[in-house]
Parts: sequence; structure tokens; C-alpha cells
Amino acid sequence: MPESNVVFRSQSFFSKAAVDAEKPNRGWFRIGRETPVVSDEEAFLTILIGAARADDVVSPEEAQELSALALRTRTLSKLTLARIAELQKHIDDKINRDGLETILGAACSSILGSSEQGELVRVRAESVFAHAVDLVFADRAITLSEQAYIEQLARSLRLDPDRARSIVALIEIKNAY
Repeated sequence: MPESNVVFRSQSFFSKAAVDAEKPNRGWFRIGRETPVVSDEEAFLTILIGAARADDVVSPEEAQELSALALRTRTLSKLTLARIAELQKHIDDKINRDGLETILGAACSSILGSSEQGELVRVRAESVFAHAVDLVFADRAITLSEQAYIEQLARSLRLDPDRARSIVALIEIKNAY
């Protein structure tokens, strides 16, 4: 693991000082009017790939968890393995061409969709966030860059900080045993 500062407790996520210091749109993935809409599957897989790459090292546990999520999540399980591999290559190409932050901005924008969907959007955003957090916890070590990714993802998905903190704590408990 490239970083020596490993975070082990969910209490360090979304610290009050960090949340208070945030300015509007500071630290968000690049979401703009020019952000293309992507399919639910592409948006979800992009966010998961971003979580796996957050510390610039995709551990074997993270790769295994990403594969498992592709098979068991409602959004990705309807795709064939060949289609998932094709989509992953497409996402990798877009990341290499446009940069991870831009691609993640498009993914978050697509997850948020229409504000007319209200509760559905909130549940979808929380679900995607929980899967990304679970993927980050797969190798049982959270680096500062992974923590920053999760915090940035929560802001970009417009999650309530207390709700995001609760999701992180729950995933931490899930992965403790």
C-alpha cells in the first residue's frame, strides 16, 4: 500500500472540522452541464472502479469484491460477464482520456438523475455509496486517499453527512468479523 497513513475507525470520516471547512462544490467530482449522461450500469461500475482505484492500488481483495459485486448486485447482475468486461474497458478508456474526476462526475450526475424522482434518487445514491464503501473496506485497510474518495463521493451524491457517516460505520461493523 503506497500510503503509510491508514485510517481504521469510521469516526475519522466526515469530521466536523472537515465538513465545516467545505465550501460549496469544493472537493466534488467535476459535474457540469457538459457532463454526459451514462447508463445506470456504467455509472455504478464507474463509481466502483473509482473506489477500487482510490489509493492507486487495486488490491486482490478489491478486485475480488468488484467481481463479486458484478455478480450479485441488482444493477450489474443482469449483464453478461462479457458485457461487464466490455463496459469496464470502456470506462478505463474514458478514465485514461478524460480523467477519473470527470468520469466520476458524469457517474454521480447520472445516479442523481432527475430531481423529480426524490426518494428513489436518495435510496439509489445511498445504495451506490454503500457498495463503494464496502469495496474500499475489502482489503481491511483504509488509506487517506480512500477516505478522501469516500467523502468526496458522499458530497457528489449529495448525501447527508450524518447519513453517510452511518453508512460508513455500518460497513465497518460488517467487515469487522
